[in-house]
Amino acid sequence: MHEPTFLAQPDLLERDTELATVASLIAATPGGGRLLAIEGPPGIGKSALMAAAKAIGDEAGLQVLAGRGSELERSFSYGVVRQLFEPLLASLPAEERDELFAGSAALAAPLFDPAQLAAEPAADSSLATLHGLYWLTANLVARQQLLLAFDDLHWCDLPSLRWLA
Repeated sequence: MHEPTFLAQPDLLERDTELATVASLIAATPGGGRLLAIEGPPGIGKSALMAAAKAIGDEAGLQVLAGRGSELERSFSYGVVRQLFEPLLASLPAEERDELFAGSAALAAPLFDPAQLAAEPAADSSLATLHGLYWLTANLVARQQLLLAFDDLHWCDLPSLRWLA
């Protein structure tokens, strides 16, 4: 069942070219992955354009996962990765979560275990965890096309950036 996850955004002024680019990239996703980077000085509407991109992806039937870097959370290991995946994982029945963590994706499961989170002494960016996150993402894509949206990436924690790279 597909439920809209983003509220309607006000019309973006003078952003027709950018919105058309976003829509064409999203429409092209069945042929493979795409990358869109939105950059510019503060205050020009990057976050509003990102919100519009998420809404376009949602309307196109993509599973939209979003995370936002924050100066306050920069030292929180895999904070942006957790923002991406935790809401979805928390909403799924146990059987579906188990399917997503099948195979090598199980290496990422401790990141989303509250007991492990409370005991985390320092940032973990081990290759095993990164490998598990890769396969968690691959398992998600096998179920449904996926749009990963990162805002304020310059404030992202280092382990999340390492996974994204």
